[in-house]
Amino acid sequence: MEFNHFPAHFDYFHPNPDSGGPRSLAYAGEGWRAKFSSAGPHLTPGSERFTLDHCGPPGAAEAGAALVECNAKKL
Repeated sequence: MEFNHFPAHFDYFHPNPDSGGPRSLAYAGEGWRAKFSSAGPHLTPGSERFTLDHCGPPGAAEAGAALVECNAKKL
């Protein structure tokens, strides 16, 4: 599946080899999210201040949200 409606200046995140359930396969086909499963605008310096471990709901970081390496922290 190609997401041609996304502007070229978006970043693509989280490749996932799992194509999902029967409905996802019927809609998009095998391997549809092998390159990415989500997209968003380019991150700017300072974005790391707004990750879940800094501004998420109480307990989110302790539940494992902070263990996911996000692109904002890679800046």
